[in-house]
Amino acid sequence: MGTRWIPLALLWFGIGDRSAVFLIYLSVVLPLTVFTTSGIHRIRPDYRMVAQYYGITGWELARTVILPGAFPEIVVGLRITLATAWLVILAAEMIGVR
Repeated sequence: MGTRWIPLALLWFGIGDRSAVFLIYLSVVLPLTVFTTSGIHRIRPDYRMVAQYYGITGWELARTVILPGAFPEIVVGLRITLATAWLVILAAEMIGVR
């Protein structure tokens, strides 16, 4: 994420909790979204075709095929984003969070 967002967060939200929450949000959302979409795209098309052959569609397809198939990639993303969020929390403490 880098430190380039800290001055902007201070200008937009001032010194306090809002700027820290904004910085943590920025550092977590994009990587987690990338890992989740990568996990969904790595599911073998055969699994989706078999599920659709058996009439599984919509939320049931997401719950039984897509989520379990993407879960390992989501967990990796969570581990990385939690470490990043921890570092951003430490940086946010330095800018005056109550």
